Amino acid sequence: MSLTNSPSVETHKAYASRTLDSARELGPKIRAAADEIEQGRRLPMHLVREMQRTGMFRMAMPRSWGGPELDFLTQMRRCRSRPGK
Repeated sequence: MSLTNSPSVETHKAYASRTLDSARELGPKIRAAADEIEQGRRLPMHLVREMQRTGMFRMAMPRSWGGPELDFLTQMRRCRSRPGK
């Protein structure tokens, strides 16, 4: 992708923000499934599908590949925060 065709920095910031907000909104669903996750020692498929839909698995993908390129610390802080904070 050339620089002339790449999305603007503001577009990437908006994409990153939406991805983080979506991830944060999944927190209650993940916490509600904690026993199921612990017993099965894996994520239930309904959560995997939600995480795919929200882009959680692409959070660290480089901008040059079309991802938000979020650093690990930002991901963890946002995912652990409560919705609306």
